[in-house]
Amino acid sequence: MNEKHKNILLKIGFLTLMVGFAVLLLIAKIKREQTCKSDANIKINHLDGNYLIDEQTILNTIKRKFPINQKIDTRYLENLENFLKINPQVKEAQAFIDNSGKLNVSITQRRPILRVITRDGLNFYIDKEGEKFPTSKLYTVKVPVVTGISTEKNGSVGKIKGKFLLRVLVVQNYIAEDQFLAALFGQMMVKDNGEILLIPRIGDFAIELGDETELTEKFKNLKIFIGEGLKNVGWEKYKNINVKYKGQVICTK
Repeated sequence: MNEKHKNILLKIGFLTLMVGFAVLLLIAKIKREQTCKSDANIKINHLDGNYLIDEQTILNTIKRKFPINQKIDTRYLENLENFLKINPQVKEAQAFIDNSGKLNVSITQRRPILRVITRDGLNFYIDKEGEKFPTSKLYTVKVPVVTGISTEKNGSVGKIKGKFLLRVLVVQNYIAEDQFLAALFGQMMVKDNGEILLIPRIGDFAIELGDETELTEKFKNLKIFIGEGLKNVGWEKYKNINVKYKGQVICTK
């Protein structure tokens, strides 16, 4: 066999291999789209141990709205993902069929950083992106609580609209990046003029923060005062600590 014939046979063999591989992929795709079982794998990432939603509830919802024991194709999977993301507690949802023909659903929960209780009793969480979503009957997330906010026009879901709540979000996102501050504060109160009061987890006093400007300087002054002042006189010495004025910490008993 000359070199020319060898090259031809090699090319034919390679082409046959590629065609065979393509056929196998096509068969696997058809099998995934046509074969489906009456159950599904549900995976929810419970960030920080939060259980706002649970696997069984999601599975029951899927079986009710999207019957599993039928042909499952790409359109089915896309519609299922979009349906699951209607739930405001769900940030992301992905669905696919594995090689055994079983439906797999992966869900990312929203991660609350604050719980808001409005003046008229509305109760919801917000995440660091400013998305509002309802509390859960299954689980209560331990995050700082905000009071004094008026109910927003779009209620307890969707993006934050009110300027006072947006101000609170900026402050909380700053606090969350500082381990000391995050451990110190457990509550915020919003006054009628929109200024913020911070309530520590220890002691019996409030901190007048003002608005969301100059946070680095305000918290720097507060840390110095706590380290050099409160540790000497005690956490019960003052009822109000004001850091909203530039370069000042004003205390009242």
